[in-house]
Amino acid sequence: MKICPFCNEDFDGGMPYCSSCGANIEIIRKTFYVDGFDELHSIVYYNDFFREHLFNYKFGMQKKYLSALAYLYEEELKNIMQNEKIDYITSVPMNTEKLRKKGFDHMGEILKIISKDMGIKIYNYEKLQKRDMHKLSFSERANMKNIFKKSADASGNVLIIDDIITTGTTMKDSARVMKDAGFEKIFGLILCSRR
Repeated sequence: MKICPFCNEDFDGGMPYCSSCGANIEIIRKTFYVDGFDELHSIVYYNDFFREHLFNYKFGMQKKYLSALAYLYEEELKNIMQNEKIDYITSVPMNTEKLRKKGFDHMGEILKIISKDMGIKIYNYEKLQKRDMHKLSFSERANMKNIFKKSADASGNVLIIDDIITTGTTMKDSARVMKDAGFEKIFGLILCSRR
């Protein structure tokens, strides 16, 4: 028996969450066209169910969601890897100062699980911008530039993961940094988006 991270009920089965909660996770596999990406996809629809639980994980720092969220990324990554080689995986980083205060990098934790489970090397880069993206207006986010910088030169193909996409600015600047680092192909995988 396992405990579902979404409803806290006991369940049996091979999935990391129960079938009742699974019915609320709507897989949409939406494609986005953002400058700098060879491919950029989202996995699930950002419905009320997912919004609540993503908030609990991201801001409530509830690690009980880790295996379920990593599983969603891994299943979609397997689809991508049928056609493309992924040499490195990375997640959109937090500002170092904010990470020190919060003590929890919600995307970095998922990244470590995916890297270990799938045997893909991690590439790290740095966030320069110190303001919280979720506190900025749509217009402020859309007009941001030079949010990140590379940590080292690299080669091969890279996949960038993030939790949600709104303006695409974060992903666009992440792709710019990956190109600066020397990656040949850049892929993106977003956990959730609106339709």
